[in-house]
Amino acid sequence: MAPNVALLPGADPTAPIVRIAAEVLSSRRRLTASHGTGAFLWGGPVSGVDPIEFTVDGRTSAMRRPGVVVHRPADLAGMRVIVRRGIPTTDPFRTLVDLGASAPDAVSGFLEHLLIAGTITVAGARGALLRHRRPGRHGVAALDAALAALPLGAKPPDSVLEPAMSALFRRSALDGWVFHQVIGPFEVDFAFPSAMLVVEVDGWDPHGSRQAFEDDRARD
Repeated sequence: MAPNVALLPGADPTAPIVRIAAEVLSSRRRLTASHGTGAFLWGGPVSGVDPIEFTVDGRTSAMRRPGVVVHRPADLAGMRVIVRRGIPTTDPFRTLVDLGASAPDAVSGFLEHLLIAGTITVAGARGALLRHRRPGRHGVAALDAALAALPLGAKPPDSVLEPAMSALFRRSALDGWVFHQVIGPFEVDFAFPSAMLVVEVDGWDPHGSRQAFEDDRARD
């Protein structure tokens, strides 16, 4: 584990959240989980512990621990810290930009996760991009590319199935579709107005329960 940290009986020392918490508890510095570790704490599809990443004030003395990377950015002004699972963590917008600096290939998946969870909006992410865009700011290019590549534009998806379906439409050269079109009292997943066709993509997770899933079957 980490210095001066005891492991309670039954706790798994290999669990990512345990390893991250141990590093926070063992340090006398004010550590803020960031980059890949921050993305993990926001529920993103990243390991979070390869390596464990923190952000500290640039004036903080050096910290050297195996498997731990400490970032000392110059632009801490305006950085919000939000407690996630008991650990101080950079806000989701800052985490997106920081992740772009350390693991640019992971930004698209993390952005999609935040949008589906309703944690952020596309407009909010674009605003963060403008705030952080300046010469030499690492991570901005990856977020810019991820936003430009969003298959559904400014509309947030309800699940991972909707971006996957829109990508399938594009690969199949199908056009003329509208995402989340309102038809009468319903908002449908995809509509092809000229063909009077509606395409619904329903997974189990977004419905929350068997009853909600079955209600969607009746709606269809």
